[in-house]
Amino acid sequence: DTNALAPGAWLRHHVIPPELTAKELNRVLSHGELSMRGADKIVRLALTLADISGVDHPRDREFHQAFAYRLRGGF
Repeated sequence: DTNALAPGAWLRHHVIPPELTAKELNRVLSHGELSMRGADKIVRLALTLADISGVDHPRDREFHQAFAYRLRGGF
């Protein structure tokens, strides 16, 4: 399966962001700066970036890249 096909509920249950990233995701969600759908897209992209980097789980690095891409309007 591809990351694009993973349901949001599955992502939120199985992909645990690093502590600093989790805090930032919670902050932007609670302030309405990002929708849950947008957060799911960030997690999906972080998973893809982790795959490309050859690591099992997205790290802060992959999440930061995904955030940057999202903020530039890339998706």
